[in-house]
Amino acid sequence: MKIVDVDIKELNRASRRFRARSSETNQLVDAISVLKPGQAKAVVVENEGAAKKMRSRLIYAAGIAGKRLQIANVGDRVMFALSNRPPRARK
Repeated sequence: MKIVDVDIKELNRASRRFRARSSETNQLVDAISVLKPGQAKAVVVENEGAAKKMRSRLIYAAGIAGKRLQIANVGDRVMFALSNRPPRARK
């Protein structure tokens, strides 16, 4: 690995749209994008400690997809569906 100095202006100009995401995050974004009202999906996690992490990843992926989710942890599954609540007003 090589670390080099860059100008801060170059960093600020860099596009944020094409930052690298993990394949897992891309799968979550794709799954959220195709959700329809009244439809739910679940992610099966390997242990219950990973459920909190998966919930955070789901919230992050929902933000990328531009959707609001209703999320519930049940045992080794993290279930999610589109939320009925209206989007929050941005200030």
